[in-house]
Amino acid sequence: MHAWVASLTFLAVILLVISNRLSPAVAALTGVLVLVYGGIFTLSEAVEQMTSAYSTLALLLGAMIVARTLQPIGIFNKVARRMLIVSRGRGSRLLIGITLVTVMLSAILPNATVVLILGPVLLPLARELKLQPAPLLILVALAANSGGLLTMVGDPATYLISQAAGMHFSAYLKAFSWTGVVAVAVLVLLLPWCWRHEWRVRLPVQAESLPPKVLIPWRFFLPIVAIGSGMLIFFVIGELLEVPVSPDLIALSAASGALILAERFSLDSAADILRDIDWSTLIFFSCTFMLTGALEATGVIEAIAAYLGNAVTTQPQVAVYLLFLAIMTISWVVPNIPIMAALIPLIEALGRQGNRMELYASLLLGGSLGGNATMVGASANMVAVGIARQNGTPILFVPFLHYGLPVCLAQMLVIGLLRLLIGT
Repeated sequence: MHAWVASLTFLAVILLVISNRLSPAVAALTGVLVLVYGGIFTLSEAVEQMTSAYSTLALLLGAMIVARTLQPIGIFNKVARRMLIVSRGRGSRLLIGITLVTVMLSAILPNATVVLILGPVLLPLARELKLQPAPLLILVALAANSGGLLTMVGDPATYLISQAAGMHFSAYLKAFSWTGVVAVAVLVLLLPWCWRHEWRVRLPVQAESLPPKVLIPWRFFLPIVAIGSGMLIFFVIGELLEVPVSPDLIALSAASGALILAERFSLDSAADILRDIDWSTLIFFSCTFMLTGALEATGVIEAIAAYLGNAVTTQPQVAVYLLFLAIMTISWVVPNIPIMAALIPLIEALGRQGNRMELYASLLLGGSLGGNATMVGASANMVAVGIARQNGTPILFVPFLHYGLPVCLAQMLVIGLLRLLIGT
């Protein structure tokens, strides 16, 4: 009975989010309370269900604070100015520029943070250029998800799986960065088709349409940029030091330093910076970790494990691709980070057959790329939807699907075929 309650509650939360009847954070929090009052677990037990993912949430929070602290410097507005100038009024160049800038940022910051940075910059640009903002926000989300595969800190999902698999930063680069390159290439090739209107449009790029420059003294600029750069450097070398430092601790340390400098130089108050953090996304993922924990505690995940376990025993290679396709499909309707966290114990159990890393690769790629299909599939998507809602231009489920599903299927097909060819 408890398994049915947990499953139906989870499904109800997803349907509420998809239908846009409740914001994701409110729907997920309500779902957790339903499980608590339904006797599935106590509130303290619910919180325990998300302890395995605390480092992922800490990484996301720290990166959000650092990115928000950098905003008064005007560096992101400057990037937007440069993209417009380089585009020379051609929509195709603007789309490619948005994609490449997003990808570069997503290689060094969590993808949801990148959307949080670029989304507010692109909205006024879209209005000035008489473009619909929704397609541009969706493009940023999909580019952030694709570019997030380049490094283990580019996506909360990649960080989660890397930790579970015991991979350091450099090991991840060797094993999975190629998938990010391929995913980005596929997205760029699909731009003329999926974003055909924006691709063909001629833009009135005038001086008044450019974002204003924000100039601050170098004595303020340099220390804050140094903190951001130091965070990126330690992401690479932190776990190789004699006393290893994990990326989540590095992100929180950089966030603390950024807050100190922001207050010291009167750039902004800590209260204002923390107020602007996307707490709704953090609450949503915290609650969905609890919801998927309920599925695990009531035996739903165990039932899936039993089915896949039989496939691994009889046909190990088939199981790898079965998991790849299954996680892709599940990620269309279930946020990829919590479901990937819930299935890590499954991989640990199935991996005893000798193909543990292949199974982790299937979980990572299926969840990360599958999350591109719908507005609920990935954290970056949810952030883009939230930004659009806050600015009076809501993105609904079907319009997002119009862009996301073709990109998802094309990326999965190409990467799946390449995995077959190179045997990884």
